Amino acid sequence: MLNVQEILSSITPLVLNQNDIIFKEGDSPDRSMFFIFTGEISLTKISADKKEHTIRVLKTGEFFGEMGLVNNISRALTARVHSPNAKLGVMNKDALIQNYRDLNNDMDILQFIQNVPVKRYAEGETIFEENVPSDGNMYFVFSGEISIQKHYNGNPKEIRVQDTGTFFGEVALIGRSPRTATAKIKSASAEIGILNEQHFIKIAKMNPAFLLDVLKVIIERVSQAEGKVDRLIQELYGHKE
Repeated sequence: MLNVQEILSSITPLVLNQNDIIFKEGDSPDRSMFFIFTGEISLTKISADKKEHTIRVLKTGEFFGEMGLVNNISRALTARVHSPNAKLGVMNKDALIQNYRDLNNDMDILQFIQNVPVKRYAEGETIFEENVPSDGNMYFVFSGEISIQKHYNGNPKEIRVQDTGTFFGEVALIGRSPRTATAKIKSASAEIGILNEQHFIKIAKMNPAFLLDVLKVIIERVSQAEGKVDRLIQELYGHKE
């Protein structure tokens, strides 16, 4: 049985200074993802106008570079140290795969959360908003659809839709940074399970595989979402011939 210590042992510490580059847009994948222990990391992209635009600044408790674990494609963004210094944790794909070998990849995540509180929402209701301080909760969709949106130049853009059997808001259990997106009910109604930190820790202690199952879904989700970055940048900054 996999335990938390095995997960932690696959993470290598890395100390960097301001403006140090972790990877550049277009670099070959190095089969690694990164966790921010301290400091800030800026993610930038070159748009059609050949200018570098900051997509986001990540802070302590967040992570980046997930596509290096799931796809053998070039880096889509440049990652650079934004703060005076930063301490990162590097997780290598080979170590992660080794940890997964004894797991059932078809595991149903809902089996872990049958006893969490459930709240019913109506269409259009907001569960949480982008940039609002986190309440420390993670959410599971028992029924219905949830629209996950981010604001670009003041306009909301739907980046994905969560349906029955999926979860969202998981970053609130990893770090206490503000919400990175807005979650709104898209269907006529929805039943949402609410998992706080205490529930999460209890489940993780009983089922250590749950931790990696959550990480796996996060990686797959971000991989899909980052596929939309080029289109958003083109829409915001691109120029028609």
